Amino acid sequence: MSAIDFQYRDVDGVFAGAERKGAVCFIDVKATKWDSPKLGPIISEQQWAKARLVHRMPGRQALFAIVWVWDVRSEAPKYEIWLDPADMVLSTHLTLSRSSTSGFQLMRRRE
Repeated sequence: MSAIDFQYRDVDGVFAGAERKGAVCFIDVKATKWDSPKLGPIISEQQWAKARLVHRMPGRQALFAIVWVWDVRSEAPKYEIWLDPADMVLSTHLTLSRSSTSGFQLMRRRE
């Protein structure tokens, strides 16, 4: 199993942003059937390790991102793009907990 779904160099900074123009983007797409955005996607240990590794790379030349789609069974699924989820956990925007299956559950921090 691969830790990412897509990899590309963001030459123009369209996905990663102007401050990361030229960065290699590692993108993992997650889809969940539940309709609540409070309970985020589950990521594998391998994916979390990749997110942490990319976060620690010097020079902002790489970016790990999760494209999370929820309520996929509805006529109007919703989505969010989480750029650098390792930083989002460190900055307390997301919480990370052991999943009952395998890997980790990402969740938005309650406000």
